[in-house]
Amino acid sequence: MIDPIAVRNLFGIEGLNINWYGIIVCAGIIAGILVGKKIAREKGYNFDMIIDLMLIVLPLAIICARIYYVAFEWENYAGDFMKMIAIWEGGIAIYGGVIGALIGALIFCKWRKVPFGDILDIGAPGLILGQAIGRWGNFVNQEAFGNLITDKALQFFPYGVYIEADASWHQATFFYESMWNLLVFIALMLYRKKAKHKGNVFVMY
Repeated sequence: MIDPIAVRNLFGIEGLNINWYGIIVCAGIIAGILVGKKIAREKGYNFDMIIDLMLIVLPLAIICARIYYVAFEWENYAGDFMKMIAIWEGGIAIYGGVIGALIGALIFCKWRKVPFGDILDIGAPGLILGQAIGRWGNFVNQEAFGNLITDKALQFFPYGVYIEADASWHQATFFYESMWNLLVFIALMLYRKKAKHKGNVFVMY
């Protein structure tokens, strides 16, 4: 099992750790931004616009990802506001993140007078690539796995993943989704120049 903590006691501060999950998610965000940069330039926008967009979208995506997670795990957070906001303890959901990103994109478009469809199409391929990379954080944390595998012939990666917590093999659903997301990313990149209307790439996503 990989230690989920990449760096312990950063700067000598007890408890100030950097988790692999955070590093992997950040890598996914950076990869998504770079893809967005490429597509934005194809559409005639500069990279400064992408940075301005991210300054609005990222905070809202993180906040909404946390709200979504807490809402669906309410029995664990009810009555404890500090626990609700303790995102450093883990607990975000991609669905909430997408909702937050859409809200942020809409605000940005109203502010900068940019077509909403353009922004959606710029962001969609990078978003799915970020998801493909981010799923590997589930591998490190040993979460988001599937059904128990009892057939020893099927107890191998990538079909399965060994989970230390219950000392058994489970379907590696994080890997399945990561590969599916990667295929969707390729499909979107191939489709983006053929799309006839603004927003079509996002709809395809």
